[in-house]
Amino acid sequence: MSPILSISELKDDIRDLINMPRRQHELHADLASWNTLCSALDVIGDTELALEAYASWECRSEDGEKYLLVYGALQVMEVQQDAVKYVCQTLAVPCSSPKELASIRLIRNDAIGHAMRGKQEKVFKSSFIQRFDMTQRDFMLLTVYPDRRDYAHRRINMVELMDVQRSFLTENLRAAVDKLRSDEMVHRNKHKGELLQDLFPDSLGYLFSKITEMSPLSGLHLREVKGVLLQFREALEKRGEWRKDSGAVYYYELAEYAANELENYFNPEQTRRLNEKDVLIFASFLNNQMEELRAIAKEIDHEYASTV
Repeated sequence: MSPILSISELKDDIRDLINMPRRQHELHADLASWNTLCSALDVIGDTELALEAYASWECRSEDGEKYLLVYGALQVMEVQQDAVKYVCQTLAVPCSSPKELASIRLIRNDAIGHAMRGKQEKVFKSSFIQRFDMTQRDFMLLTVYPDRRDYAHRRINMVELMDVQRSFLTENLRAAVDKLRSDEMVHRNKHKGELLQDLFPDSLGYLFSKITEMSPLSGLHLREVKGVLLQFREALEKRGEWRKDSGAVYYYELAEYAANELENYFNPEQTRRLNEKDVLIFASFLNNQMEELRAIAKEIDHEYASTV
């Protein structure tokens, strides 16, 4: 059974999952949505801190302080709902908006948002927080209408509202976490049987020994090494792991540069820019970069074999 996580813990899980390199690269394709997502996650954390502070605040007897706390908490709850909605929308996760959450927004609108002149069923209404029995955590909300219907009295318990909100928002955030994890595992399972490290044959050492012999067949052996490089890049692109800011691309481009310089040397139709000592240096460098790429391939294989 999955542990019951708090809003803050689920927010942190989502942040960790969207910052996984491949997912982050995908989300960065729409920078406006990425910015919205990051801001919404910050807002979720900030509003939760505010509500926790509200719940533990030791209020004095001043009416002004009570109003400040109640006004602030109601506003914070609506902002938090909006932030969770944005997270779900950005991640294409269905976001439930049950009547309980809508009721909290209505209370906020009646009490502090549009208290002076709201509308209900096309009839204007005005609402009042009764000061004489107001506390930090609950108050009586009186709503009056111009059509002679009875006044509405509602006792608003802020602690209960917060508990209801946390219950439903946690479900939405949990759905976002589950979707991100499920998508990642589907992707990993699709490719985990295709080991990247298998693209680097044990014969690489032999190939480099032949390249440094600088014989008529050295160019042929170099083309085999370049073929390994190309297969590795294609495999990364297939997985969505080819990213300009990744270590794999960094070492790949260094290896590709060295390989191209060596290829030019072994091509009789090209003017040679390297001498024999340069060839030895470039071949050694290329060999080192191939080993770096082999190590990265093993790391990626290990990651794809693991669970999120």
